[in-house]
Amino acid sequence: MKKYFIIIIILIFAISAQAQFKLGVRGGVNFSFQETENSSFDIETMGMQQGFVAAFIYEKTVFSFLSIQPQLVYSQRGVLYKTQISYNSLAIDYLEFHPSIKLYVPIFPLYLIVAPYAAYSFTASSQIDDEPYISETIGPDNILSYDFGITGGLGYLKTIRSVSIYVEARYEYGFMDINGQQNSNGLEIANFNRNLTASLGFLYHLRQFRPD
Repeated sequence: MKKYFIIIIILIFAISAQAQFKLGVRGGVNFSFQETENSSFDIETMGMQQGFVAAFIYEKTVFSFLSIQPQLVYSQRGVLYKTQISYNSLAIDYLEFHPSIKLYVPIFPLYLIVAPYAAYSFTASSQIDDEPYISETIGPDNILSYDFGITGGLGYLKTIRSVSIYVEARYEYGFMDINGQQNSNGLEIANFNRNLTASLGFLYHLRQFRPD
């Protein structure tokens, strides 16, 4: 039994020695908006809110075409809208976790990425017309402090020695009504986060992949 245990340990170390680990960052711009349900407001136009996105990335190669890529993401989201009497904007800052799966396209330097995500909102600000921004405390009485959703995208990657440089586009689809408990007080308007992201990043290869 001891012999088999030693063999298993050796196999685990052998597989780890062939794995490819990468660390990196990405940064870019969000074009975010919200999908609204049951709205009684006379909203003439609704526009995208631009914001900043940045992420710290760890990637581990499972196979030559497949990686897992957990990401810790800072994301600025929100929405712009105009009613008959005012012009309003809402900005929300999120800290997100994306446990991504990354599929490399054979032959071409392209990849597909997909992940669920969990987000926590720690600040929010609003502006009406030309008034200064008013900071709001995130909580169940105004904006829901968390969100869950899915994200998927496409990227182009170029590797130069031990560094990969890439550009990536993503779409993020939130499941949670961010109005929180306001609806329990009679608001009955549901708002869901939607987001388009364009980013540039790099990955540093800590260990080269050696296929069998």
